[in-house]
Amino acid sequence: MSFYIYDIIFLVAFSLAVGIFLYKRRKNLKKEGLLYLYRTQVGIRFIDYVGEKYKKAISFFAFLAIISGYLLMASMVYLFYKLIYIYLFVPEIVKAIKIPPLMPLIPYLPEAFNIDFLMNLLMALLLEDIM
Repeated sequence: MSFYIYDIIFLVAFSLAVGIFLYKRRKNLKKEGLLYLYRTQVGIRFIDYVGEKYKKAISFFAFLAIISGYLLMASMVYLFYKLIYIYLFVPEIVKAIKIPPLMPLIPYLPEAFNIDFLMNLLMALLLEDIM
């Protein structure tokens, strides 16, 4: 039996469980714009305790997280630029590795709708334009 079946079964079971949970506790469900938020008080005392006790450490790690976030964002922009440069201007590497440059964002979508030929056609057209 294929793993696709297991994935679909678990997706349906999880969606039903979440739907039933939210329906039974719809008093705590609030609409905020396009999103629905589940309001709860779980963990508020713990957050307050940690926030008061480790104030200096939290401010240090917040500063560290902001700096590392900007550095990682800049490095990803650079790596994305390098990927585009290689695929546009170095066709030898593209021919050697023979894989698409980006993975599909939605798993199993080509298999579910039998659109593998469209992906292959798109890649062939892109590679033809580069050469």
